[in-house]
Amino acid sequence: MNQGRYDLRRALAVIDRISFWTAKVSGWLIIVMVFILMREVIGRYFFDAPTSWANEYNENLLCWLTMLGGAYCVCTDSHIRVDIVWWNMTMRRRAAVELITAAVPLGFMGVVIWLGTQETWDAWLQDKRSMSVLALPQWPSLLAVTMGTVLMLIQWLARMLRNVIQLRTGKNEHPPILDLVD
Repeated sequence: MNQGRYDLRRALAVIDRISFWTAKVSGWLIIVMVFILMREVIGRYFFDAPTSWANEYNENLLCWLTMLGGAYCVCTDSHIRVDIVWWNMTMRRRAAVELITAAVPLGFMGVVIWLGTQETWDAWLQDKRSMSVLALPQWPSLLAVTMGTVLMLIQWLARMLRNVIQLRTGKNEHPPILDLVD
């Protein structure tokens, strides 16, 4: 039994590492976005040479940035809740409340994954493009929504498994909140 619990905790730690890795990727995307914006501002205001591509690329990068950060938010417990009530609860009660209310986020993520997969596939097959001068393909940003939600769902399921363990033991099973900078 202890070996199984150890293996489960190891698997949960792997899921956490994936969430932290995707959050780091998001951090690098911010740097890319800043450079694109700097190029646009300098080109526009100092050389009177604006681009037709900077805003659209940044919109697509922003889609990836926000969707890759979702799993990290679940992992570090950074999502929104009524903390006034939450912090007055015992560990077991917190776990029970999250398990009872889990159907809402799980259902929402299921719908987003289902529809996102359909939309991504449709955009790929029909070669749907943006209505801008660049006419960039739409499937990469749609794929970001689907992939980010899948990662968030996996992290949420890991959170629910930790809540089951926490409900049984009464001890905090969730990982400590760590900085991304190591």
